[in-house]
Amino acid sequence: MKKIIIFLIFTALFGTYAFQKAEKTIGEDKVVINGAEFFVKLADSKDKYIKGLSGVPGLRDNEGMLFLFDKPDRYGFWMKDMLFSIDIIWISRGKIIGIEESLEPVKSGLPPLYYPKTPVDMVLEVKAGTAIKYQMKEGDSVKIYLKPKELQQDGK
Repeated sequence: MKKIIIFLIFTALFGTYAFQKAEKTIGEDKVVINGAEFFVKLADSKDKYIKGLSGVPGLRDNEGMLFLFDKPDRYGFWMKDMLFSIDIIWISRGKIIGIEESLEPVKSGLPPLYYPKTPVDMVLEVKAGTAIKYQMKEGDSVKIYLKPKELQQDGK
């Protein structure tokens, strides 16, 4: 009987752990805009910039991808191999400087390029409709909370 109880406790603990891992968002790094928290995957290298969210089946309401750039510039973005619609939030010095809402994936041909009107040092991609849902607008503050580099792992 004691072995059965130990087995059941172990199974319950493992099941809880597995469920929490399955429910975990795509990243531990966080962006906060207008009180809304977004757990983000970082794009901080050329390879990650190029891939972006291409091939990703979708995002939860509280997820996104944060592109970090070494220097401000007018970086172009496109919807190549995207499987879902997104909002692009252009960020400079901790403020929103522009928003592209509900950009649709292109089914054939070359997708258009989207550029910010002024240089940016960060770009946040989130699920389409997010900017409207949280009433984001130019001038809103953007808070970034990044896990220390030594704790980051590839693929997180």
